[in-house]
Amino acid sequence: MSDKTHLSVKILSAIGESYALMEGSKNLKKAINRILPKLGEASSVDRVYVFRNYYNADREFCLTYLDEWCREGISVQMDNENLFEAPWSLFPELEVDLRANKVKNELVMDSPNEVFREVMTQQEIVAYLFIPILVNNEFWGFMGFDNCTREELFAPEQVSALHAFATTLGNLIFAKQSYKRALKNERKYKQIISNIQDIVFKLNEKLEITYLNGAWSKMTDRDIHECIGLPIAQFLESEGAQKLKSRIESLESTGEKSCSVRTAFIKPDGSLYYIRINVKRILKDVRSEYFGTINDIHQGQLNFNLLKESESKFKSLFETVEDVLYSLDADTGRLLIISDKIERFGFKKEQFLEDSEFWTRQIVEEDRAAVQKAYGEFVAQRLPYFEMEYRVQTPSGRIIWIYDRSGIEYDSNKNALRIHGRMSDITEQKNKEIQLEQTENRFRIITENLPFPFILSVEEDFKLIYYNFSFHENFQVRSGERAAFGNTWIEQLVPEEYQEGFEKFLRSNSNFSNHEILLHTKEGLQWYSISSQSIPYKMGTARAIVFYNINKRKLSELELIRMNDVIQAINQTQVDFSMDDEIQDTFYMLLESLIGFTDSSFGFVVS
Repeated sequence: MSDKTHLSVKILSAIGESYALMEGSKNLKKAINRILPKLGEASSVDRVYVFRNYYNADREFCLTYLDEWCREGISVQMDNENLFEAPWSLFPELEVDLRANKVKNELVMDSPNEVFREVMTQQEIVAYLFIPILVNNEFWGFMGFDNCTREELFAPEQVSALHAFATTLGNLIFAKQSYKRALKNERKYKQIISNIQDIVFKLNEKLEITYLNGAWSKMTDRDIHECIGLPIAQFLESEGAQKLKSRIESLESTGEKSCSVRTAFIKPDGSLYYIRINVKRILKDVRSEYFGTINDIHQGQLNFNLLKESESKFKSLFETVEDVLYSLDADTGRLLIISDKIERFGFKKEQFLEDSEFWTRQIVEEDRAAVQKAYGEFVAQRLPYFEMEYRVQTPSGRIIWIYDRSGIEYDSNKNALRIHGRMSDITEQKNKEIQLEQTENRFRIITENLPFPFILSVEEDFKLIYYNFSFHENFQVRSGERAAFGNTWIEQLVPEEYQEGFEKFLRSNSNFSNHEILLHTKEGLQWYSISSQSIPYKMGTARAIVFYNINKRKLSELELIRMNDVIQAINQTQVDFSMDDEIQDTFYMLLESLIGFTDSSFGFVVS
């Protein structure tokens, strides 16, 4: 047997042993460390090594020394810094050949690359064999066989055998990498499945549960082991269970692969928990299995139900409330919604939705500038609310009064979102106020020009509400003391010895006439005839009291009595009483006209 043949046999034997070592080893680097001596001894070279490719931090493609074996007397290269993190850009031709799975069996002096020759010479290499290692058709690295003591190349059959080994080595590396990735993915999958918030399940062809992850217990409040083997429909509300069964059966008939159903679990306490079941059909041999997930949509469904209820209430509010309700975008002022009640004013909803300035143009010209200014300040200054009364001209030409009030809705970050408001037709109320103002003016003109004192007082405590000019002049009421006088007019006008009796008389008699009493005036004590009538006032009643000065008559009576002229006194008294009757009739006519007045700030109400 020739030396080359003998060498080839040794190489094949070493390759066989290396196969066994690689397949039986779990650690790639340790396996390479054990097979390099075998290959080196068998091939009679001075050095055997493995380079591995990688990308550095700058994403540059590099090679680095992984492991080596050296014959005794040959320099070790594991401490050669030039062999670690070396960029492939230094040896572009070599990279191209090896990436193309070409073997390099050459002498160093024949290389055209000066850098390559220098690096190889530094390692005392004169001949070399580079065999690429491809992992899943990707350039993983290469094996190197160096002759440092002789210029001798490998025979073709030896190269082929080593190339075949490198191919097998690449396949083994790929298998080990795939296995590691599979284990890693499996661990990750199990971890994800265990911690995922959704339920992951498997069903057999009878739709019985064969697998559940931990989320099942959290969502259903049931023990997993007690549920395995039971039909999944057992845990669903009846309508949802039937719908799921129907959808899965349709997968068989239509050929579709997946379906989804919204339903609810029935929890042990009988309550419903809303879910969505997603099912995918998988064929295993000739049987069907079903893999799927169950999503927790309980809170979302509750929120949806609340939203529907809220929308229903909102719609009901819009449909039933008498006022016009509206919402605007806070940033643009664009109308978002307005209730149908706007059509009561003669306008159409579309007019507002299509033209953001439509409503402004309907405001009468005299009020428009004031409304725009007030509304602009409300929006710009983010005031608590906008509130204003103004006039609008309807399509029929009628002028109506509008009460408009709105507020701003903010988000959690205090950003303005929407402006919500309501508009009321207050035309009738405003017309009454105008009528009230006119009535009030008439009331003042009449009462201020009465030739005798007139007051309005509170029914319960007789505090003054109003008194006319004559009352002021007769009883010396100073304007600065008006409030105090209004509370104490009885004490100030009625002599102290008569106050208690007079107040009891007032409380016992709401309507009376010609009650004679001595009062303090600016002229001193004088006799007055008082008449009173209770009238409606501010959802209650007030007392209208007229004072008529009878001091002259009373003094005449006293003087006539003292003169003992009985007949003349009687005649005179009859004349005076006749005068009093005339005055009394006039008073009643006045009160009847006063009582006929409408609401005013003095409290009159239409009778």
